[in-house]
Amino acid sequence: MPPSNSRNGTGGRGLPREAAVYSLSAAIVGRAVDSMAPEFVRWHDPLGPADAGRRDLALVKDFLKTFADLAETSSATDLAPGLLRTALESDPRSGDPERMESLSGALALYVNFLGQTGRWTGSDADFDRVLDLLDSNDAPDPLLSDLHIPDLTVEQEAAALAALPVVRRGLDLLAWIGGGREATASGLLRRRDIEEAAACIGVRARGAGSGGPDAQDAGDGTRVVRSMAEVPQLVTVLTALHTVGATRLVASRIVPGPAAEILLAGPDDGGTEWLGAARDFVTEFLACDLDRIEDGRHGPEVAELALTLLATGSSDHPTPLDWLLAAPDRAGAAERSAARRTARAGHRLVREWEDWGLLAVGTALCVPDVVRASVAEILADGLGGVWAAGDEPRPEDRFLERRLAALLDET
Repeated sequence: MPPSNSRNGTGGRGLPREAAVYSLSAAIVGRAVDSMAPEFVRWHDPLGPADAGRRDLALVKDFLKTFADLAETSSATDLAPGLLRTALESDPRSGDPERMESLSGALALYVNFLGQTGRWTGSDADFDRVLDLLDSNDAPDPLLSDLHIPDLTVEQEAAALAALPVVRRGLDLLAWIGGGREATASGLLRRRDIEEAAACIGVRARGAGSGGPDAQDAGDGTRVVRSMAEVPQLVTVLTALHTVGATRLVASRIVPGPAAEILLAGPDDGGTEWLGAARDFVTEFLACDLDRIEDGRHGPEVAELALTLLATGSSDHPTPLDWLLAAPDRAGAAERSAARRTARAGHRLVREWEDWGLLAVGTALCVPDVVRASVAEILADGLGGVWAAGDEPRPEDRFLERRLAALLDET
């Protein structure tokens, strides 16, 4: 048997070895993929190790270089669906199910990344066809697990909603509003009413100049604020009540809306109408809170983490608490500061949502059964507006609609 000779292009068995020869187009595509690597890795898992993102992108890069030759293109951001299908089917290792599953999953992540970050340069129709093609190959979803929504009876759901802290506090505030309360033109309560209103939802805050010391912290744990806008929990609850029609703003007064009587009737007297209104209130509370998070400092990163926790917490595979707490330790040196910041904000949010009854915190972060229908609705409506802009979605947002609509179809 002749010896191996790597310099003359023969393998250990003396057979010609095919060298990986790529065209100029393939080289351009490879460099384009490399240029997106840092942001892709952060997008892949904001709190997780960078290795997984790099592995997926390496698969994508290798495949797209071959695809570039087949499609005679130098674009890494416009994948023709028909040629993509041909490239997948003609892949030398198409007979390896595990490898093809990994490739399809990596490509799905990559295309979703292009969509979310506005890098997709193909048509909207091709974007949809590409995702359909990759979905047909059982590509995993990068953000969401399958939601598991238990089939609760009317009685079970009504009882669970009535016991939920967020519902109890919302109804306490609605009862306090009574026949109406004075408000600013923008719908904020007057400073003199902030303390009583905040107490209804379990928050200690008082408007400056409304009695008592006006230091930033009154010494008894009560925050002194200049406006209701500085009490985000109160803003969130009032916004949710307004959205479901429980309150209205009329002539600088917050007054009861058409849904107020139904909600205040309680589950026994309100029946299925109360159930629907209470469920809508929980949904709107979550959506409003996500909007608040998105508007805050480092909002996009924390909002995406919040959505991940809601989605996985409503599945059979909830996020372990340790995953959140240890996120900075898993991040690379360049990413550690951002991961630490996001993890801290995420942990604060977890504790807040636990207090409102929206998360059960143990070894894993689970969404209570009665809240999961609200999570599903938020996801179907475009992630609570976190990435939406205006009435029409941006092209880069449409992948969210597709993924989430498909998810809800399955549930």
